[in-house]
Amino acid sequence: MFERNKVIAEKAGATFADLWMTEDFAGARAMFGDEYKEEYLRKYQEIVFFNEKLIQIEPNGTNKFRICNDDHKSNQGIKELN
Repeated sequence: MFERNKVIAEKAGATFADLWMTEDFAGARAMFGDEYKEEYLRKYQEIVFFNEKLIQIEPNGTNKFRICNDDHKSNQGIKELN
């Protein structure tokens, strides 16, 4: 993800250091300070976007389900939802 975003930023005429100083990264600067460092950006992305607890959804049987999505031949997980 990091390398992909770097290319996108460069095509937009910016660097991560430029982006670090924008309002979008105010939370990152609050955590790590105004100086941009790649390690700070990576850590911030890990905390904000890839934090396991943020994406963990416990099934409740009503509108949240846990399905096995490993079997792409029989699609058993999808069949269990239907």
